[in-house]
Amino acid sequence: MMSNLLIRFRVLGFASVLWILGGSVAEAGLLMAGGILTNEFDGTDRFLRRYSFDGQMTDELQLTFDDVYGPGFSMAVVGSRVFVATGGFGGLNGGRNILEVDTNSGLASFAFAHGGALDPTPRLTAIGSNLLISTKQSGTANLQEYTAAGAFVGFYAVPDVFPYRNAEDVAYANGEISLWGNANTGADPIGFFEAKQDLELDRSFTPPISASLFDIDEMSGDLWIMQGRRNFLRGREGEGFEGRFLSRSNVQGFAVLTTAVPEPGTFTLLLSGLPFVAVVLWRRSARRA
Repeated sequence: MMSNLLIRFRVLGFASVLWILGGSVAEAGLLMAGGILTNEFDGTDRFLRRYSFDGQMTDELQLTFDDVYGPGFSMAVVGSRVFVATGGFGGLNGGRNILEVDTNSGLASFAFAHGGALDPTPRLTAIGSNLLISTKQSGTANLQEYTAAGAFVGFYAVPDVFPYRNAEDVAYANGEISLWGNANTGADPIGFFEAKQDLELDRSFTPPISASLFDIDEMSGDLWIMQGRRNFLRGREGEGFEGRFLSRSNVQGFAVLTTAVPEPGTFTLLLSGLPFVAVVLWRRSARRA
């Protein structure tokens, strides 16, 4: 009977762990954790596409844009919401629109207008549960934080020096804002800054390719960078990069869908309940004996 009790206890405990792990990740589909979500041109069509880290395309969603607002460029994922930034110097709100994509229908509709500089290729990334928008004009970078509802949170002052005042892309991970600078000549470094109002360079390193798009996996620390608009490479700060896969078409923006893990409190809750489960099973076994 004791052996049966132990077996039941182990199975129940294992099932509980799997249930918690399963509930902690994003729902299956485009936003399933542990992959790359892209905003791609495919001829005249636009798609959101999800790739696994080894390059298998697992999901896609064709996008539609209102003529006034579209098309979208850089993108960011905030929780279960997907945003894209529009560029250009004209149109409604002067090309400062942030759109939200309905991940069921593919419709990209107006979310809010930001107050940054006009920029034909604005950059967008998630900063916690908010959005970080990077724009540049006449060599001066503008880095502003907004809530997902469009409320202005604050700005970050980028050093008015090359190569970061006209950064090509922005990322955020683990309390640091990262800017991929544009040195105009020579190699283009990625600079790491503590996320405070006046950015001060903490460290930098130079990837093996020219300035393009990048993002950081908060869980693993991996950097994903792009060569051109299709080739994804993965590496780490100060280390080499390896080519991972080619996207199906030209990428305008992408986001790393970080692999989710249970919060520490979740494990505590699970462990605190196991003794109770053991007592219940013990009493049932004793009554049957």
